[in-house]
Amino acid sequence: MTFTCPVCFYDGLQEPAHDYNICDCCGTEFGNDDELLSSSALRERWVEKGAKWFFGEPPANWQPWVQLLKANVPLPYPTSVTAEGGGIVRKSGGAETEQWIAEAS
Repeated sequence: MTFTCPVCFYDGLQEPAHDYNICDCCGTEFGNDDELLSSSALRERWVEKGAKWFFGEPPANWQPWVQLLKANVPLPYPTSVTAEGGGIVRKSGGAETEQWIAEAS
């Protein structure tokens, strides 16, 4: 059985999000970091720092933006996200640039 982090929505936690357990993905220590900050405030900090994997090697094909999109978390910049050609593409608002985010699973 696995659990989901309420901060980054990583669904591979081996222990529930409490009792000083730490999320391998975002690094939140539950019962400590979340004492003064909400999950959304901790998420905002994680995203502002680049939404990087915290501990060890991330799972194969792990993508933080896809993880957040699947949880219906709005991304922190003007964007539209579409599934194109077997993957997910982020189109920045107003810009003509596109960024490949991940292979669709």
